[in-house]
Amino acid sequence: MLNSTTATQKASSRKEEGFSLLELVVVVAVLGVLSSIAIPSFNDIILTARQSGAASHVDALLKSASIYRINTGGYPNNWNQISRYYPGGFSDSSYESCTTYGSDCNGTERVILQGQYLINFFIDGNKFGISSWRFNNAGGTSQNYSVMGCISENTSGRMYLFKPPGAYYQGKPWTSGVLDDQGNSLNLCG
Repeated sequence: MLNSTTATQKASSRKEEGFSLLELVVVVAVLGVLSSIAIPSFNDIILTARQSGAASHVDALLKSASIYRINTGGYPNNWNQISRYYPGGFSDSSYESCTTYGSDCNGTERVILQGQYLINFFIDGNKFGISSWRFNNAGGTSQNYSVMGCISENTSGRMYLFKPPGAYYQGKPWTSGVLDDQGNSLNLCG
């Protein structure tokens, strides 16, 4: 009998080691559900953080252009003039060429935030605008939300951060037909 009891104890101790297949399946299922909830929220946080970085550039450049206009009587017309009063200053590391990322820039476009956004400035008579939008229409930056701002004789500077669903706009801030997230026509330049 002693041998029979010892064999039973050994068999029962083997069953208690590790997890059963059912327990592992339950844990994997719970982790799958939790990650399906967390990943979309995390993606929204990333997109908002990228847009905040672009908005910081747009805001600083609008302020720099305003100071330039006060000091010279006219709007800046190149990146060196626009960045003259920007605390970070103009440097190749701040505003990169599109060729750095294997693409072509149109006119005065530059790349900011390590390839996350394109940024450009526009001048039209008494209006000066900055727009920043997604760098690519595919891949990680394809969902970046646009930012634009304008200064004019009528405004000291206004900025708009686009939100989904109409979160993608590139071009002059005063273009007619550009709508905010409520469907109202934007009038940043006054």
